[in-house]
Amino acid sequence: DYLLSHMYSNAARDDLWSKLTQAMHSEGRDIDIGEMMDRWTLQMGYPVLTISKNQSEQLSTRYITITQEHFLYGEEVRKNISLQWQVPLTVAVGNTSTVCLESLIWINSRTGTVPLEMPPNISESLFPLMS
Repeated sequence: DYLLSHMYSNAARDDLWSKLTQAMHSEGRDIDIGEMMDRWTLQMGYPVLTISKNQSEQLSTRYITITQEHFLYGEEVRKNISLQWQVPLTVAVGNTSTVCLESLIWINSRTGTVPLEMPPNISESLFPLMS
């Protein structure tokens, strides 16, 4: 659709982001690709994600906490706490030979806590895998 609508004409980056946003909405995902990509292409630096999981055996639901920090390599490293990115993150519960559950989450804020849907009767060796 994007290629046909811009055939024999010029297109700006916002034209592509708009078409990709429409595609996400048609799949039932409320994601603004333009806003996400502006953070990746117009902001200086990159996000560094730190992921930790709760270790409490008393809780029936397990959680992971994800925080992001601004990273900038250079002579004068400046940390800007106002910069944030929207980061797609695939979370799977499993080990090196078995994946029981996989889901895509979006990190939209500085810190977020996500519940892990742990399958019943899981082995203690299973843990969240992120990519």
